[in-house]
Amino acid sequence: VEYVGDMPCLDGDVLVTDEGAQCETPAPHFAKQGTLEHDFAVQWQQLGQVHAAELQALADAQHAQLEGLYKDQVRQHEAALQVVRALEARCCQPPAAAQAAQPAGR
Repeated sequence: VEYVGDMPCLDGDVLVTDEGAQCETPAPHFAKQGTLEHDFAVQWQQLGQVHAAELQALADAQHAQLEGLYKDQVRQHEAALQVVRALEARCCQPPAAAQAAQPAGR
């Protein structure tokens, strides 16, 4: 654990305090608890968490929307491919009756 002055540094996502205790969600360590600065810091921290959650929700919604659009495009492509195959089957292959009527020697 590194210290800058007498303040502990973050070790990953865990704050290591002067006493060596670890807390997963570190409270702001630059102001004493119960002061106005501490209260504002806690509110900013909560606001940051809410903002991060909203960003994640937005990213999830966009991912779901893009996935839906992708599935729609795949369905449209498959439908168009079926139409093309049906047209090719009708236009490009000689009918079975015409093949049967032709003499075998020709």
